[in-house]
Amino acid sequence: MATSDVSVSSKTAYEWVKGYRARIDAETAYKELERIRSKHDGELHPAAVLEAARSTRSPLHPAFDWDDQHAAEQYRMAEASRMILCVRVIQIGDGNESVRAFVYAPTVDQHDDQPVAGGYYVTPRALLEDEQLYLATLERARRQLKSFRDRYKFLNELSNVFEVIDELPD
Repeated sequence: MATSDVSVSSKTAYEWVKGYRARIDAETAYKELERIRSKHDGELHPAAVLEAARSTRSPLHPAFDWDDQHAAEQYRMAEASRMILCVRVIQIGDGNESVRAFVYAPTVDQHDDQPVAGGYYVTPRALLEDEQLYLATLERARRQLKSFRDRYKFLNELSNVFEVIDELPD
């Protein structure tokens, strides 16, 4: 079932974060998550959400992959990604600097150099030596910084950080 990016209810709109693939609309998810949160003393825990979503009558049920074999494979893929990102290399000597052994390299469309879904991992050196990967990674970093700003814009103590993010060239 296709869902729209934005749901509107009276004077409030709901939308998914860009890139999130949802099988339900954002307003439905929000209302059910709020119901679960209020039922748990104002705290929203993933375990409570999953438990509520197990029922086929739950509005959240379609948002989850209930095919255990497929879900297990997806989980193992996430574990593999985490493993790749958690290996670090220590350069013995000046300060014993520790860096990631592998970094994420976004897949780039060959026709317009725009990032597309998916990606893979390379050494930092390989990424720095490939201009297309480097530029795609730089753009990804800019988007993530702007996402960070949007996520924490209510924290006035970070306003100086947000100003620097806003001044980044496009």
